[in-house]
Amino acid sequence: MTAARRAATARLPKFAATAFAAAALVATLLTAPIGGSSAAAEDGATNPILAGTTLSGVMRSDADRADQIKVTAKVPLPAGRSAASITYQWLRDGATITNATKNFYFVKPGSQQRRISVLVTDTLDGSSTEISTITTSVNPVIGGKTRVGETLTAYIDSTKHAVAYRWYRDGVRIGGDAAAGADYTVKVNDLGAQLSVMVTQSSEGLGSLVETSESTAPITVNAFAALKPTITGTPKHGKTLKVGRISSSAGTVTVVWLRDGKVISGATGPSYKPVLKDLDTRLSARVTQSRNGYTTRTETTAKTKKITSPRYLTAATPKVSGTVKVGTKLTAKRGTWTKGTKFTYQWYASGKKIKGATKKTFTVTKAQRGKIVKVKVTGTKPKYEVRAVSSAPAKIAGIRGPRNENGWAWPTDTRELNQGYHEGYAIDLGTTAGGPVFAPYKGEVVQVGGDGWGKPSWCPTAWWHGENQTVVIKHSYEGKTIYSAVNHVARGSSKALGITVGTKVKSGQQIATEGMSGCTSGPHIHFVMRKTQFNWNGELKPDKYIGKPDPVTPKVYVADLPVLPVREDLLS
Repeated sequence: MTAARRAATARLPKFAATAFAAAALVATLLTAPIGGSSAAAEDGATNPILAGTTLSGVMRSDADRADQIKVTAKVPLPAGRSAASITYQWLRDGATITNATKNFYFVKPGSQQRRISVLVTDTLDGSSTEISTITTSVNPVIGGKTRVGETLTAYIDSTKHAVAYRWYRDGVRIGGDAAAGADYTVKVNDLGAQLSVMVTQSSEGLGSLVETSESTAPITVNAFAALKPTITGTPKHGKTLKVGRISSSAGTVTVVWLRDGKVISGATGPSYKPVLKDLDTRLSARVTQSRNGYTTRTETTAKTKKITSPRYLTAATPKVSGTVKVGTKLTAKRGTWTKGTKFTYQWYASGKKIKGATKKTFTVTKAQRGKIVKVKVTGTKPKYEVRAVSSAPAKIAGIRGPRNENGWAWPTDTRELNQGYHEGYAIDLGTTAGGPVFAPYKGEVVQVGGDGWGKPSWCPTAWWHGENQTVVIKHSYEGKTIYSAVNHVARGSSKALGITVGTKVKSGQQIATEGMSGCTSGPHIHFVMRKTQFNWNGELKPDKYIGKPDPVTPKVYVADLPVLPVREDLLS
């Protein structure tokens, strides 16, 4: 097909399979004339025999011998009528074809784009009818980009006849419904092959036309758009570098890191932290996009500056002088740092920033009473890494919780019960976050700090906050030895209060602060009482000693509240 003709045919409209016309024949299909009706001579229009004339035969555009494209005219003769009374004359563009007077005709391969018709005459009454072929101006034409993933479309002339499609790969039929329509999406399997489409036009009583388009150019692959990746971050030992602009909507992206242009073993992925071996070298990243049906594309970032070793400040762990007691001034003692370092301060209570507490000294208010207070010292110096160090908890004066008439005390600052008996007679007590935890009765501390059990197998990861911290006290009550244990207290809080193994404590004395240590979803104290020393699985009912929880809206119980009586009616 010439370039001019291809350009013209590419503008043809696309039609649904039930309304397609035949494209041009290499050997044309004999069928009804344009518009779908016969072109009958006036004297034969009412002849019922001639009116039923049909054509049959399958026309193929790839025919190369005349006997391959035989077209037959059939007249429905009634019983008793001789076929000899019907004559035939085949015509080409209205002109008589010599010696073409039988009821069939072998269409010559050179007859494409010419009107072939047959004049059928009934010799008994002299009437006749002419049935013409449809001629079209073009063969099927394939439009679209010949690349994997693109959609190709078969274009043909308009038609009233049924049209079916079948796509071929290098002359071999492509199976499946996806290759049986006017549109075809190019697959990876088509890569390198040439595609064509066979179009079949058919109509009852008029035969069929099968024609094949020219083959496409060989199918090629798609190309990825450039990502233009870049490296962000500080090129220093121990500082994480990241590759930016590596998101691809078309394919899979892989990243390999390079040291002075050579692959770093095991260094893959969007981020990389330089190691000692990278010092005085320049790093880059090789980014590759890949996908079936696409040409793999690899881009390499620009190299970083030479990797250097960061300079770290010499620092000491700060200490806090003073005791956490309302009205007391606490002072941060930062210790020895690198000469020329500038400092900033931030004070914390129960792990949360104290608003406005950003100086070297801080005066304790009621909000910090009984809580863990720390200070974070941050040092800065030009050309050095910023360094921040936190102190150990400041000493806590401690507060006194309320006692019951029997001498026992509720162990937390809210008389709430979060959960009743479980794991034997263990209970969960409500508390404010970071609030004080009290000794339930006088006695001697026999265990304090981590309980050594580690993370339980059933504990969700989100609930695990490190080793559970506990305080176990040995009591003597009514001639019997009893043990109590509080769990989930803050790490280091007992030490800040001066509570160690062997410490003699009083009922209601602060022995720790709440700290969500161990496995817990929220602030509370897991409390148990036992006949034997252990911090879990209660053996005794605590309410017989510490009383019942507040039956109304929980209140905060602190040192200045009166001693509460035990409600005998609530004891079990």
